[in-house]
Amino acid sequence: MSKLRGYNQLGNTYSITSVTHERRDILSGNEQLLMQAISIALQKHAFELSGWVVLPEHVHLMVRSETTDLSKFVKSFKQGFGLKHRHLHGVILSCDQRYINYP
Repeated sequence: MSKLRGYNQLGNTYSITSVTHERRDILSGNEQLLMQAISIALQKHAFELSGWVVLPEHVHLMVRSETTDLSKFVKSFKQGFGLKHRHLHGVILSCDQRYINYP
């Protein structure tokens, strides 16, 4: 299988759709948490947000950057939201077990 090449051209505007795992309704009631994660990623990676729609199990973003890789931005906001959401709601995933300090 070949990789898609040329999708990340600096200066272009991109439409991003990100869906929650198993389309779970975790964005309802956590919109502020999501927007905080997106805001941090926008500043960290020098992106401009021109539009967004948040639905219960997915989010649509319109973003643009002259300097940064799109994949780094997406990774940043998804990780930022996931970590904050798990911490806020006390969710521990099996991959998180190695980071827990047991007494």
